[in-house]
Amino acid sequence: MSSIKIESENGFTNLLKRVEQLEISDLEKFVENVLKIRARKIAPSLSKEESALLKKINKPLPKKMQDRFEVLNKKRQLETLTESEHQELIEITKKFETLNVVRLKALADLSKIRQLPVRDLMKQLGILPKAA
Repeated sequence: MSSIKIESENGFTNLLKRVEQLEISDLEKFVENVLKIRARKIAPSLSKEESALLKKINKPLPKKMQDRFEVLNKKRQLETLTESEHQELIEITKKFETLNVVRLKALADLSKIRQLPVRDLMKQLGILPKAA
Protein backbone atom coordinates (compact mmCIF):
# COMPACT_ATOMS: atom_id res chain seq x y z
CA MET A 1 0.00 0.00 0.00
CA SER A 2 1.23 3.50 -0.74
CA SER A 3 2.17 5.63 2.21
CA ILE A 4 0.78 9.10 2.83
CA LYS A 5 2.62 11.74 4.85
CA ILE A 6 0.39 14.46 6.28
CA GLU A 7 1.99 17.84 6.91
CA SER A 8 0.65 19.86 9.82
CA GLU A 9 0.09 22.98 7.68
CA ASN A 10 -2.85 22.58 5.30
CA GLY A 11 -3.10 18.96 6.39
CA PHE A 12 -6.47 18.30 4.82
CA THR A 13 -5.59 19.78 1.44
CA ASN A 14 -2.29 17.96 1.48
CA LEU A 15 -4.03 14.71 2.36
CA LEU A 16 -6.42 15.08 -0.59
CA LYS A 17 -3.51 15.71 -2.96
CA ARG A 18 -1.76 12.57 -1.70
CA VAL A 19 -4.94 10.48 -1.91
CA GLU A 20 -5.38 11.64 -5.49
CA GLN A 21 -2.03 10.03 -6.30
CA LEU A 22 -3.05 6.58 -5.04
CA GLU A 23 -3.65 3.74 -7.46
CA ILE A 24 -7.27 2.59 -7.64
CA SER A 25 -6.76 -0.56 -5.51
CA ASP A 26 -5.06 1.46 -2.76
CA LEU A 27 -7.68 4.19 -3.09
CA GLU A 28 -10.45 1.62 -2.57
CA LYS A 29 -8.71 0.27 0.54
CA PHE A 30 -8.25 3.81 1.81
CA VAL A 31 -11.91 4.70 1.25
CA GLU A 32 -13.02 1.49 2.96
CA ASN A 33 -10.92 2.34 6.03
CA VAL A 34 -12.12 5.95 6.06
CA LEU A 35 -15.73 4.73 6.00
CA LYS A 36 -15.03 2.40 8.94
CA ILE A 37 -13.56 5.30 10.89
CA ARG A 38 -16.60 7.43 9.99
CA ALA A 39 -19.00 4.71 11.12
CA ARG A 40 -17.23 4.40 14.48
CA LYS A 41 -17.41 8.15 15.01
CA ILE A 42 -21.06 8.46 14.00
CA ALA A 43 -22.27 5.48 16.00
CA PRO A 44 -19.72 4.79 18.69
CA SER A 45 -20.09 1.38 20.23
CA LEU A 46 -21.54 1.10 23.69
CA SER A 47 -19.68 -0.42 26.57
CA LYS A 48 -20.94 -3.78 27.83
CA GLU A 49 -22.25 -2.03 30.93
CA GLU A 50 -24.22 0.54 28.90
CA SER A 51 -25.61 -2.21 26.66
CA ALA A 52 -26.76 -4.25 29.67
CA LEU A 53 -28.39 -1.19 31.25
CA LEU A 54 -30.20 -0.30 28.01
CA LYS A 55 -31.52 -3.87 27.78
CA LYS A 56 -32.97 -3.53 31.28
CA ILE A 57 -34.44 -0.11 30.50
CA ASN A 58 -36.03 -1.30 27.25
CA LYS A 59 -37.19 -4.71 28.45
CA PRO A 60 -40.89 -4.90 27.61
CA LEU A 61 -43.47 -6.11 30.05
CA PRO A 62 -44.59 -9.62 29.13
CA LYS A 63 -47.53 -9.26 26.70
CA LYS A 64 -49.53 -12.03 28.31
CA MET A 65 -49.15 -10.43 31.73
CA GLN A 66 -50.01 -6.98 30.37
CA ASP A 67 -53.15 -8.35 28.70
CA ARG A 68 -54.24 -10.13 31.87
CA PHE A 69 -53.61 -6.99 33.91
CA GLU A 70 -55.83 -4.97 31.58
CA VAL A 71 -58.66 -7.54 31.85
CA LEU A 72 -58.45 -7.67 35.64
CA ASN A 73 -58.12 -3.91 35.98
CA LYS A 74 -61.22 -3.39 33.84
CA LYS A 75 -63.13 -5.84 36.05
CA ARG A 76 -61.86 -3.94 39.11
CA GLN A 77 -63.19 -0.69 37.67
CA LEU A 78 -66.54 -2.35 36.98
CA GLU A 79 -66.47 -3.82 40.51
CA THR A 80 -66.91 -7.37 39.19
CA LEU A 81 -63.56 -8.70 40.39
CA THR A 82 -63.62 -11.94 42.41
CA GLU A 83 -61.37 -12.38 45.45
CA SER A 84 -59.00 -14.72 43.58
CA GLU A 85 -58.84 -12.27 40.64
CA HIS A 86 -58.12 -9.48 43.10
CA GLN A 87 -55.18 -11.44 44.49
CA GLU A 88 -53.98 -12.15 40.95
CA LEU A 89 -54.20 -8.42 40.13
CA ILE A 90 -52.13 -7.60 43.22
CA GLU A 91 -49.47 -10.15 42.22
CA ILE A 92 -49.27 -8.84 38.66
CA THR A 93 -49.03 -5.27 39.99
CA LYS A 94 -46.15 -6.29 42.28
CA LYS A 95 -44.32 -7.86 39.32
CA PHE A 96 -44.80 -4.70 37.25
CA GLU A 97 -43.55 -2.56 40.13
CA THR A 98 -40.48 -4.78 40.50
CA LEU A 99 -39.73 -4.48 36.77
CA ASN A 100 -40.14 -0.70 36.99
CA VAL A 101 -37.74 -0.51 39.95
CA VAL A 102 -35.16 -2.42 37.88
CA ARG A 103 -35.73 0.01 35.01
CA LEU A 104 -35.39 3.07 37.22
CA LYS A 105 -32.18 1.77 38.77
CA ALA A 106 -30.78 1.07 35.31
CA LEU A 107 -31.74 4.61 34.22
CA ALA A 108 -30.01 6.06 37.28
CA ASP A 109 -26.89 3.97 36.65
CA LEU A 110 -26.78 4.94 32.98
CA SER A 111 -27.28 8.62 33.84
CA LYS A 112 -24.21 8.41 36.10
CA ILE A 113 -22.13 6.81 33.35
CA ARG A 114 -23.21 9.44 30.82
CA GLN A 115 -23.06 12.22 33.40
CA LEU A 116 -26.57 13.41 32.59
CA PRO A 117 -29.56 14.12 34.82
CA VAL A 118 -32.07 11.26 34.61
CA ARG A 119 -34.72 13.48 33.00
CA ASP A 120 -32.27 14.53 30.26
CA LEU A 121 -31.30 10.89 29.68
CA MET A 122 -34.97 9.90 29.45
CA LYS A 123 -35.54 12.67 26.90
CA GLN A 124 -32.46 11.53 24.94
CA LEU A 125 -33.75 7.93 24.92
CA GLY A 126 -37.31 8.99 24.04
CA ILE A 127 -38.73 7.77 27.33
CA LEU A 128 -41.71 9.79 28.46
CA PRO A 129 -42.86 9.79 32.06
CA LYS A 130 -46.23 8.09 32.42
CA ALA A 131 -49.19 10.28 33.31
CA ALA A 132 -50.63 9.58 36.74
